[in-house]
Amino acid sequence: MNFDQFRQVVDLAASYREEADRCAAAGAFYAACIMIGCALEAALLATAALLENDLRRQGHWPKDKPPEEWNLGELTKLARQEGWLPALGTGEPRDLNESEVGDAVEFVRWLRNVAAHPGRHIRDLAQVQLGEVAYRNAYGVVVAAFDETYNVIQALGQEEPAPSGQRPAGHPGIQNGG
Repeated sequence: MNFDQFRQVVDLAASYREEADRCAAAGAFYAACIMIGCALEAALLATAALLENDLRRQGHWPKDKPPEEWNLGELTKLARQEGWLPALGTGEPRDLNESEVGDAVEFVRWLRNVAAHPGRHIRDLAQVQLGEVAYRNAYGVVVAAFDETYNVIQALGQEEPAPSGQRPAGHPGIQNGG
């Protein structure tokens, strides 16, 4: 992933989160759940891209396909394995606790899939409509995940972003140009 693509993913994370807010404000909670899941996916993808060299050096970089093709399940698994998101259990949907961000992102992934896939919805929640409570829970998890990934990125010692099209100092995993 080059730096321009990286910046685009970072911008998409913010845009998806804002879109989720607009959907929720309009009462479109299925759309809000999908968009908040997209925001989480973009944030995790950006974090993975930023840490590519470290992950490769440790032998933890997935080799089967490029990061642009990774899905939310693959990204949450990577984030949990690498300790970006603390994980305490199996990741099955359940009552959420702020200290269990790694498990809670699995709830967001599951919720996004229920909202986006009718077959999944009728299998998992046949008589339930997604509403504001589901969205608010997912939103809280994504805010916590954003905070956790921000802390991981801050630990890299990057104080100011590099100008567009340039490699961030100390982060050779992001390539210049297209």
